[in-house]
Amino acid sequence: MDLTPGRSKKERVVPSSSSRGDKAAEKQVAEVKELMQKAWNSKKYQEECDAVKARLSDQNFNVKAYPDPLEPHPQQVIYPAGTDASTEARLREIMKKYLVPPADPPRS
Repeated sequence: MDLTPGRSKKERVVPSSSSRGDKAAEKQVAEVKELMQKAWNSKKYQEECDAVKARLSDQNFNVKAYPDPLEPHPQQVIYPAGTDASTEARLREIMKKYLVPPADPPRS
C-alpha cells in the first residue's frame, strides 16, 4: 500500500500492485465501493424497502402516523362529567379560602 506522507488518511491508503495481499486490498476497495453505492435513496434500497413492506401483514401501517415515544407527552386534563375549566377554577378558589395550610412543626 502506498502511504504517501502529507496527504489525508483517505487519500493515502491506495492499494498498489506491488503490495502483499494484493487481492485482499482489492477486495477491501470493492467492499467500500459497494457500501458507498448502497445509499438510502438508491433504487436498490427502495426495492428492498418495498419488498419488506410487502411482507407486512397490514399494508396500510405507517410508523409516521404514531407520535414519537421519546417526546414528552402533553399533560392531559380530565374533568368529570358536567365540569370544565371554569368550575375547576371556582373550586380552587373555595379551597384556598377555607383550607388552612398545615402548621409548621414546633422547633426545639
